[in-house]
Amino acid sequence: MYRIASKLGIKGAIANTPGGAEIIIEGQTTAIEKFLCNWKQHLPEGARVASVNKLRIKPRGLKRFAINTTQQGASTTDIPADLPVCPQCLKELRSPKDRRYRYPFINCTNCGPRYTIVKGLPYDRPKTTMALFAMCRACAKEYYSPSDRRFHAEPNACPKCGPNLTLRDKTWKTLARKDNALSATLDYLHDGKIVAIKSLGGYQLACDAFNANAIACLRMRKLRMHKPFAIMLPNVASAKEFCIISPGEQKLLSSPERPIVLLRKKICVARRALPLYDLAPDNAYIGVMLPYTPLHTLLFQQHSSGAWAPNALVMTSGNRTDEPICRTEGEARERLAGIADVLLTHNRPIHNRADDSVVQITPLSNKTVIIRRSRGMVPQPVKLSIPLNTPPIFAAGAELKNTFCLTRANNAYPSVYIGDLDNSEAMAFYQESFSLNKKFLDVKPAIIAHDIHPDYQSTVFASGLLAKNSRLKAVPVQHHHAHIASVMAEHRLVPPLTGIAFDGTGLGFDNTVWGGECFTVDKAGEFIRRAHLGYFALPGGDVASKEIWRVAVSLLTQSGIRKMPAHLKIFPARKILKMIKREINSPKCCSVGRLFDAVAAIINLRTECTFEAQAAMELEALAVDTPTKKGYTFALQGGEIPVEPVIRAVYKDFCSGVPAFEISARFHLTLSRIIVALAKRFNNKAIALSGGVFQNRVLLSLAEQQLLQAGFKVYYNNIVPINDGGISLGQAYIAATNENRKSRIEK
Repeated sequence: MYRIASKLGIKGAIANTPGGAEIIIEGQTTAIEKFLCNWKQHLPEGARVASVNKLRIKPRGLKRFAINTTQQGASTTDIPADLPVCPQCLKELRSPKDRRYRYPFINCTNCGPRYTIVKGLPYDRPKTTMALFAMCRACAKEYYSPSDRRFHAEPNACPKCGPNLTLRDKTWKTLARKDNALSATLDYLHDGKIVAIKSLGGYQLACDAFNANAIACLRMRKLRMHKPFAIMLPNVASAKEFCIISPGEQKLLSSPERPIVLLRKKICVARRALPLYDLAPDNAYIGVMLPYTPLHTLLFQQHSSGAWAPNALVMTSGNRTDEPICRTEGEARERLAGIADVLLTHNRPIHNRADDSVVQITPLSNKTVIIRRSRGMVPQPVKLSIPLNTPPIFAAGAELKNTFCLTRANNAYPSVYIGDLDNSEAMAFYQESFSLNKKFLDVKPAIIAHDIHPDYQSTVFASGLLAKNSRLKAVPVQHHHAHIASVMAEHRLVPPLTGIAFDGTGLGFDNTVWGGECFTVDKAGEFIRRAHLGYFALPGGDVASKEIWRVAVSLLTQSGIRKMPAHLKIFPARKILKMIKREINSPKCCSVGRLFDAVAAIINLRTECTFEAQAAMELEALAVDTPTKKGYTFALQGGEIPVEPVIRAVYKDFCSGVPAFEISARFHLTLSRIIVALAKRFNNKAIALSGGVFQNRVLLSLAEQQLLQAGFKVYYNNIVPINDGGISLGQAYIAATNENRKSRIEK
């Protein structure tokens, strides 16, 4: 603003305030008009303008354009998101003549850490972890000069005054410092070692992506035997060597959010000779990201000494399985020393941990579907179509892939990805993030929304808040209602509409396990369950999501098939059937996610899973290159879609020798036709799709294509995760709309 005003000869002042940037301008009418028309064209790439309010005031006779001291007070502004290193800084990073040559913490006003280092608002250096580093004379000159690119770049530093690298062994002994630490790290990676690297929002575990032994070692140490690993590649050209990349995917790879993008492999999954195959076995896609910090860039840059530089690095979360990403040196020393051979750390503290975001593009409509919303995306708000005076809401989220959500006025703020709340470390992270977000947003929730499942850790946490304060209002929200409401919140949909939620599990109002749901939302905003997948027994409860042969035995028997396929005879089917008959730990279930598991087990794709949705991913991989026009017969009987006809058809195809890829394609087509049949049955023009099953690009694309052809308008999550990571937004939206509906009734 200072530079634009100076160029136009405008006088005035600007300051950061708790409510945003406040600007006073005085000058000739034509100059003011140019200023008002042109300033948005000069915004930094990562800038987001929430609103602009203009007010005409009397001239004050100002003599210059000044940048005033930041005003303190209760903040209504948002925390900025982290940004990847910009082209100007990259140029300096690679220039031997520049004073920041090969400096891993180079940044300017257009790039660098934001959310992960901020401790309070407004966002100024004293309220970040960079307050520990006093700027040298050269850095201070840049920082205080309005004409400089580093004017008020809060993390501004150089090798003389800023953070620096240290390479340590497992015992925390120092092996090397600064640039020598970087060179030594590359030597370790070249030798097939695993390195823990302190990144922007936490530690990452890295190894050479072309070293099969290193990958196998990482899997064994992290207890992650089959789940895909993401890779970091130096540029888009490298990604194109291994993946099919659409223009939309290329744009996402290089976007300010710089997420992990799930890209289609170039070679069929059956050809295991594919380079990088072991990173995402039996999967059609691989997660790819580009360097987003200067340190990442330097890892791929050949040093003048001629040291080895990798072509691709495995870059996965620095944590033990199912635990939060490590943030501090203490956490890394305790939890990663048994996984990493060495640790490349630094002395710039991370205040707010944030894992890498994960996204994909739908091939039909080229829309972004978020799998994990975290670094680069958080804490950007979702604007809701609710009154500004809506009381602050805390929505506790789901049990798996958890995020929580806080609202302030008509903005919803989903948290960073927390993960599965099944261990004490995850719950500690949850509580830590809740406290930090409350402080940043300066809100005291008046309404607490939570899942109806009483045993979810998120519900237990919400119940604790309610027990401490009797004035808080509780809003229990059914899991699948929240899924559909999250789509309504994002797209500001006005009922009536039809919502279809397909996922793994969620407690229903009838105390069964839901997951194949069709709702209508009437003009009053009431959710009505209109139809669902037919019920079947889930022997063993949650165990059945891992030992998926149990679901296969259950569904085959329920479908009248007594002769089990040979590969299922090794399992204790009789024991399972007795459990079902006696109703021992065999809840009724109508989950599409478990139906995927059953089909995978019946056709002998796999009978056990080592991570969530493994069987579904492998079924999808088989269907990716298999167009088919033949589906299986199904019927909508009242409010139920029986699964037995589909199971019998799958079994018959398998016994007849129909290839697995063809069975998978037919199954996917059948599910998409069920979705269209449900849409036609209730005949609302707007269709909302949500739930973890819709991470499946084959199914989502088939359903979207057929719904559009039938004349429906199709909506699904594009701002928050389509899986359980979006539940908290839906909970917050339902709580807000319920509150405002009550207010209208009372008035």
